[in-house]
Parts: sequence; structure tokens; C-alpha cells
Amino acid sequence: MAKNTILRTIIALLSAPHIAASRLLCKFGPEAFKTDIEKCSEEVMHFSVRAQHLRCALVIAEDHRNELHSGIDPIAIISALLGRLLKGKSRGASTIEQQFVRVVTNRYERSARRKIREQLIAIEICKRHDKSQIADAYLSRAFFGSGQEGVEQLEKSCAINLEKIDLVQSIALTAQLKYPKPLVLNKDWHERIKNRRIHLRRVRQSNLEQMNKEKSSLLIVTSHNVGEQVELQNRV
Repeated sequence: MAKNTILRTIIALLSAPHIAASRLLCKFGPEAFKTDIEKCSEEVMHFSVRAQHLRCALVIAEDHRNELHSGIDPIAIISALLGRLLKGKSRGASTIEQQFVRVVTNRYERSARRKIREQLIAIEICKRHDKSQIADAYLSRAFFGSGQEGVEQLEKSCAINLEKIDLVQSIALTAQLKYPKPLVLNKDWHERIKNRRIHLRRVRQSNLEQMNKEKSSLLIVTSHNVGEQVELQNRV
């Protein structure tokens, strides 16, 4: 809990320039910027509520600091930049909100201008709507593979009911967001999906262990405080 509080504060401070820029552009920016915000906002209203476990799996797979940020994750951005500069490796740093903006605006060009614009819109959308609504709206349009665009097509293609699958099954499905199912299946795709699912299960297990540690620490502190209160009352 203390760790999350510190992270939330750091993320808020690092995000401050983007948040300020987003507010300014919402008021004084070009009409195209404002139009895309309204377009994304309207899309959120058509979210699916059938994929709750898939939503949780989405956070684990794509945006594990989702509850701590306001639409962008500056820690992920800095990490991605350092990885590219120092190791020459390219990795994603987009939040769920950014990915949602990308699919709605249908802008995929590789440019800093597009990326920054996407971040500023994501901040405004996050301000207007609940994160769970945005995640559901993204899943309703997310590309899982050939013939699997959005949760409705995913259900039909896989012959599953998203209301009945558990978190483990949902995590397996979110692996396809990184490696979409090809029209013709091949050994390379199966291997990538297998490794991705193993990685996501490890991430989930690590998150559970961290949560258990925090709960144990909280119980110890609470027990200690209760003990002090009882001792104080006995003295009185």
C-alpha cells in the first residue's frame, strides 16, 4: 500500500506537464483534437459489461499500473526510452487508455507527434470516464486476430461465453493482443502464444504474492495497534 502511494505520487508528478497540456488543448486546441476526444468519449458509452475477467487480465497483460495513473504511465515511457537507447530494444509503453484512443481514432503512424497527441487525448478520456468503462470499450474493439475483432467476434470464433470463463482462461486470451491469431496458424505463432501465456501467469503469481505480503504487513501493523490500545486501556 505504501509502495503504491509512493508510485502514484511519482507518476502524478511526472505526468503533470502532459496533464496541463491536455487541459489547455481541450480548451484552446484545434477542432480535430476536440473531435477525437468526443469520438472516443461517445465510444466509451457502448462498452461491454460481459468481460469482467478479461478486463482484469487486460490490466495484468498490458497495463499493470493502471490504477495508479491518469491515462499515461511515465514510468513505462522512461523505461521504454532507456531500453531503446541503452539496449536497442523496442518495447511498448502504451496504457489501456492510449490503446483505446488508437483504435478509435485509427491512427497508427510511427511518429512522436501522433504518440504525444494520443497521450493527451487519453488523459482527457481518463478524466471523463471510469477506467473499467474505458477498458471494456477497448475490448469491444481490440484486435485478437483474424476474425476476432472485439469481444463479440472473439466469443463467436472461439465458441466461448466470456461471462463464464475464469481469470486464467482470460489471461490466455489476452496473449493474443500481443500476438494476434493469424489467418493461417503456424508453429511460430503457437510458440509465441505459449511463451506469452507463461509470462502472464508468472506476472499474475507475482502480483498475488505482493498482495499477500501487503496484507500480512497490514495485519501485523493492525494487530500491533490493537495491542497498544488494549494495553493503554488496561493501564487506565
